[in-house]
Amino acid sequence: MISMERKSYFVGVDIGTSNVVMVVGSRLGDGPINIEDAVTKPIEGGVTAGRIDNVRSVGVAIGEAKKELEEELHIRINEAYAGISGEFVRCAYYTDHVFVRDSESGCITKEDVSSLHERMHNVLADPTEEIMARIPQNYVIDNGKEIDDPIGSFGRTLSSTFMFVLCQKSQLERTKMAFHNAGLKLLSTYVNPAVLPSLILTEEEKDEGVAIVDIGGGTTDVAIVRNGKLRYIGSVPIGAQCINIDMRSFGIPERNTEFIKRNYGSAVADMVPAENTILIQKAGQQSKRDFPQRNLVAIIEARLKDIIEFAWAEIKHAKMSTKIPCGLVLTGGSTVFANIDELFRRETNAPVRLSTIESGISADTMERISTYAQSTAVAVMLNGVKRGKCDVTEVGVKSQPQSYSPYTPPTPTSNPRPTSMTAPTPQPNADEADDNATGGYPQPTTVSEEQTKPITEDPKKPTVEEVKKKSGGFFKKLSKFVDGMLGNDNDDVL
Repeated sequence: MISMERKSYFVGVDIGTSNVVMVVGSRLGDGPINIEDAVTKPIEGGVTAGRIDNVRSVGVAIGEAKKELEEELHIRINEAYAGISGEFVRCAYYTDHVFVRDSESGCITKEDVSSLHERMHNVLADPTEEIMARIPQNYVIDNGKEIDDPIGSFGRTLSSTFMFVLCQKSQLERTKMAFHNAGLKLLSTYVNPAVLPSLILTEEEKDEGVAIVDIGGGTTDVAIVRNGKLRYIGSVPIGAQCINIDMRSFGIPERNTEFIKRNYGSAVADMVPAENTILIQKAGQQSKRDFPQRNLVAIIEARLKDIIEFAWAEIKHAKMSTKIPCGLVLTGGSTVFANIDELFRRETNAPVRLSTIESGISADTMERISTYAQSTAVAVMLNGVKRGKCDVTEVGVKSQPQSYSPYTPPTPTSNPRPTSMTAPTPQPNADEADDNATGGYPQPTTVSEEQTKPITEDPKKPTVEEVKKKSGGFFKKLSKFVDGMLGNDNDDVL
């Protein structure tokens, strides 16, 4: 008698500022991952620049996505993986060393490398943060040349620098609460910019050096990969929502902004024919009127330039602007604008391409997802595959009923042996040439076990207040810019 093998299911959820994306994948045995379906549901407030402020509204959006997928696929979803991003996520670096065990020959063995990794796993973060990942950046023998695989080499000491991905514990707890409100068990949480590279980058890009720019509604994430390793992650609190705000300030009703932006928007004003017009009814007016499409595009272009400026500042802060020969890969739900890659090329003088899914899922089911808007949820799901399948029941298959007890946050515990890390000390006037001597990634501050300084915030990163301040007075400047460019009077401007 032939037994029918059941599918294993995997569920990934990307919590953004304006939307929740949930994707369901499956596979038989060790076969490829197939995309079953993906849905996007709006979040009615409650998230600011990726930070969850209201777990109820986020839970409602997750629950609606869950319900739709269950009805479409005839399944019951009980568990899922989550992806988050925002300023509450950051990276820091830590360097440590061990003495080679075989002092007589000095030959480095696997045990020496394991001992060094064990020391890194004993490093603890500030009590308010949780270490999400520990990623080795290099190995150095006797303070000499960097080496990828030290086993079999000779020396007295073996040192390494690890990049630590950290997240504020409060956001992790809020994510769990939102999932609980949606009737889901959260299996694990991932940092979005850390999981995207494996899905959308080619092997050449990973080796040579490339930066991913993920443009969302309220945040823009940056991830830099070089020599096959994640070297830096960062997030700035500005996204495509600011474009909608600008459009509303020029009289476009809120209910129409998203439709007009996506159907008539573009990223480069001078690539839109001057004679193109859009028929639109402004707020408070009874009739529609024509106005130049190029005016709308001017708003979009100006805001995208702000996003590019902040994203490029992240790359320069990581001292990687000359270490990414493959340039930039653009992704995220807000990369749908025509010619957005051309605008990035003009502003950064770097190679730019739009993201494509390079590996991880079967080609036969790839058309079931939106490459830009839903790829992050797919990346989260694929990282969950490494951990294990989700509890997903096909309708009609008997299973134990799921029960959910009221969510209770864990009790904080004190750390009896605090070991601290420090973020790399910024060098405001450092020459780019120094980057060549450091392997192309931020150099860490070596911290001894006796030091107890907490991880400090990076003074070079823009804060939310700085971003808002930069945006101040924008509308007046933009209006003058559009008038000067087109020779319109004030009545012709949106």
